[in-house]
Amino acid sequence: MKHTLMAIAVLGLAVAAQAEMILPIADVVKVTGTNWTIDAGFDAQADVAWDDVAKLPSGGVDGNSVGTYGGGIGGWHYGVIDFGDDYSLIEITRTFTLYNSWNPVTPTAVAEMWWTDATPDYFYDPGADVNRGTHQETELALNAAPASFPCRNGAWHEDFADTASPVTPEYRYLVLKLGDGGAAGNEEYLFVGNIVPEPVTLALLGIGGLAAGLRRRR
Repeated sequence: MKHTLMAIAVLGLAVAAQAEMILPIADVVKVTGTNWTIDAGFDAQADVAWDDVAKLPSGGVDGNSVGTYGGGIGGWHYGVIDFGDDYSLIEITRTFTLYNSWNPVTPTAVAEMWWTDATPDYFYDPGADVNRGTHQETELALNAAPASFPCRNGAWHEDFADTASPVTPEYRYLVLKLGDGGAAGNEEYLFVGNIVPEPVTLALLGIGGLAAGLRRRR
């Protein structure tokens, strides 16, 4: 039992001290009928570095720029972010938007977000999503820099930050709604946070520690 408790305590300390990281995105889908190239906002993630001391990203400027064009659906454009099979283990502590250096704009924040378990193929009509009203995401933000922010400098802006009460996805997919022209000047988007170990890991580690202790006693 002593070894079990020690193993759990060690893992508990490791989890508590876990550094924030750039969260992996499984897929990004542009909704049929809209023209927000949201997938371009995640095409340079491998070139982005996270400074866990300064709590700021750097890089990402070599990806394709994001844009919206055409009328969309009733003047709105939609995108879907897929957080993957293990979405329930994710804690989102920060979001960022990178602005390019050649298209200075006054940002227009993403107007609405909601979580859904519908597959991206379903999103030919986001307004029909039954989850929209009951699983609204009101904490997260993207493209939310104030007018005073120097977007022309190719800088990252922190749109959301809450390490005390991080956001855990209610469902695998996050739907985003943006007005026409709202993505002008956007270069890259970023979700930062933690991936929490599954609870079973604690039990297995404890059992492993106990077994190791018993072997040593023999």
